[in-house]
Amino acid sequence: MEMELCKGEIQAHCTDVSDSALALARSVLSMRDISILKSSIEFLTYNEEQYRNLNRIIDEVMSTFTDYYYAAGEENYLEHPYYHVILKEGEIVEDYHEKYYDNNPLFNIEYEKLSDTTTRIMFSVKDKDKCLQALDEYCSKYGYDELCNDETNLLICEAQDKQLYNLLTENDYNLNNFVVTEQKYIKALCYNEFKNKLCISNVAFDFDDNNKLKFKCTIADEGFVEEFKKDNIEEDVNTEIQKLIDIKPANKKVAKLTDIEKQVISARAYLQEYSGKLRISYKDIASFLTNNGIYMITENNIKQKVSSIYAKLDIQDLGTAVVMLREANALIEYDNVKV
Repeated sequence: MEMELCKGEIQAHCTDVSDSALALARSVLSMRDISILKSSIEFLTYNEEQYRNLNRIIDEVMSTFTDYYYAAGEENYLEHPYYHVILKEGEIVEDYHEKYYDNNPLFNIEYEKLSDTTTRIMFSVKDKDKCLQALDEYCSKYGYDELCNDETNLLICEAQDKQLYNLLTENDYNLNNFVVTEQKYIKALCYNEFKNKLCISNVAFDFDDNNKLKFKCTIADEGFVEEFKKDNIEEDVNTEIQKLIDIKPANKKVAKLTDIEKQVISARAYLQEYSGKLRISYKDIASFLTNNGIYMITENNIKQKVSSIYAKLDIQDLGTAVVMLREANALIEYDNVKV
């Protein structure tokens, strides 16, 4: 069995990045004004554990975060170092470190040994436009709840916004000069900066007592709090209206699905009816969507989308999801497709 690393596979590489990696990438970027881009950030590590922890985060930025640049558009993924590489089963790509790390198109990293225990590490931007494209693509996928992580149950965008809103409204804070000191808010911060609802500045890092990287930043609220409050008041009102006119509860849940999640459910329904198979696998759905040019997606991505569907609809099987979409008149109909 051979696998070709083409557009779909490259997009599949775009899994979630840790809060620390996103904070590091954001520390040298300005979403608002490219001209005031901070070009570099300097770290001093004083022991082996600090050095190792920081390099793990840097490696994630140089590889996983960088993949969002390649996925941002056709002209980008054609630059991917592994585009159209053919792998046999069990074979791995060679020169990973050189292609992703040493020749990274977005960032540069330099090391200077100052003593037996102390190392200076300089992390800097190589191409600011490409960096911003990567962050743009990451925020876009985050906003559609299309991030996946096999090791972590990710909060959906709405839940992380609520978490940030609760922090900002816990007390009578000055929202034009609010200091955030926990990395768990970084996804919501970056996304709402991307949406022009707040502004991040003064990102700084240090090591805690356990030699792990910690950060803080200053934010200025530019509409996030008021808009979040307004949206949630409207949602409460709409919920009451739904009760009065007896709209099925399933409709509200279906509305939270992304387009690709609806495509997965609709493909399952279509294949169940026309493929002649008794059981439709994730591989069948991935092949149907990819081969018909509907959405480039892998079997593993289908598994991740299905998990998200189950969580949003509060169900345990795709058959129920098909019924819910059909009742909500949201099932996608396909024409001129191959099974």
